[in-house]
Amino acid sequence: MFLMGLYHCDHLRTGLSPVLPDVLVGSTYSIDANEYLNNRRATFLLSRLPPALVVNIKEAKNYSYEALADTINLGFSGSPNSTVTVTLNWFERNSRSREIVCWNPRTIQANIDSHSNLVGAIANTLTRSRTTLYGDLGKRFAELPPGWLSAGVAHCLYIWDPEYVAIRGKAALAWSLDSYRGKIRNHNHVFLRAVLHASFENYRRTIHSAVVARRGKPYTPRSFTEFAKNLRNILNENSSVCITFGEAKVDEYSYWIMI
Repeated sequence: MFLMGLYHCDHLRTGLSPVLPDVLVGSTYSIDANEYLNNRRATFLLSRLPPALVVNIKEAKNYSYEALADTINLGFSGSPNSTVTVTLNWFERNSRSREIVCWNPRTIQANIDSHSNLVGAIANTLTRSRTTLYGDLGKRFAELPPGWLSAGVAHCLYIWDPEYVAIRGKAALAWSLDSYRGKIRNHNHVFLRAVLHASFENYRRTIHSAVVARRGKPYTPRSFTEFAKNLRNILNENSSVCITFGEAKVDEYSYWIMI
């Protein structure tokens, strides 16, 4: 393992694969998700991750290895078969090529809290090594299926986040919606993932929502353009901000945008 700024980096592992018969993982790297029990999927995934990352995830969840595998099983069982297949194929293919992956130990808990299952959190935690070389915002592996964000939690950017200034630059307005999405699409900071998700939402202001952005009170914009303008203003005044997709707990000191 080696360090790159905020990130720890290591190769994906090969071997330790008692559940993937050679006949299924030949030169085509084709894996049929339906042919594996969930516990085998979890064992395979954990066997491919760098050991230090597995330890970081276990510590974040305060889980034993067995409990961690059970939680991954649950994530796989709730995912479409196509997503499971692509995920397993990605890990098999990239472990064979000894792909270097990076992760920020500080953000593992936020990824776990922000995603609907642990498989998605792990996928979003993995960062392309070359995007961390010069202190840039990390980017996820675009070929690895992204996980769903959880609707019941706040996805926040706090002023003490070391990547606050860089995220403020990414969240600035763009010429078009497509260019805005293009700027943030593959960054794996959970707040930018929430901003991207917000760009696909339909906006309906409720009678309980404030008409202007306020601290600790839900505000629902009328459109994504209004959302982006308010977000830019909040970040320009160096304030903390949270995005929620429904009711969630938000502290009284942060601006709250509810989609």
